[in-house]
Amino acid sequence: MTESYKKFVELVADQFTYGGKKYALTTTKESTDMLFDIHGYKWLVGTIHKYVYRYGNLARERDLLKIACYMYILWLKRGFHLSSIGTDIPIDTTVDVKSEFFKKFLETVEHTGGLKTVPLNKLDRLGSILINWSKTDDWYGVDENEIIEVFILSFLTWEDAYSAVAVHDTDTNNK
Repeated sequence: MTESYKKFVELVADQFTYGGKKYALTTTKESTDMLFDIHGYKWLVGTIHKYVYRYGNLARERDLLKIACYMYILWLKRGFHLSSIGTDIPIDTTVDVKSEFFKKFLETVEHTGGLKTVPLNKLDRLGSILINWSKTDDWYGVDENEIIEVFILSFLTWEDAYSAVAVHDTDTNNK
């Protein structure tokens, strides 16, 4: 594991830990879980896609971190931490759940061995995966390999632009 990947993973973990403070609701459900329950998985896919567009416009580091963080949350919601084929019912994703299974997610990412080929335009590939997820009403269409691909593409984009910066642009240092 490279130093830049370690830093990226640390920053992504910071995103979901701080997100738990921003979006706390109950001990078993965050407001993002409630929004998911009300609006369905396409709400989450659209939220992620918003960050892809925003990164394309503003090139802010925090948007890449959010995309990667939401990939982890989506992996949890699909239940890949419980079953290799995911679950029928979306899983709620409190900070405790996110903290408990982050290492397993990272092991899954590392087990894939990375991408066979990296597309020239990583953001276009990210967007095309999200569009495909939104075009289907099939919860099982949200594929684990594509979740991991988006996470890796987020990292590679981040690594190119931000791995050497001294101060990282996150939104988690708000008091």
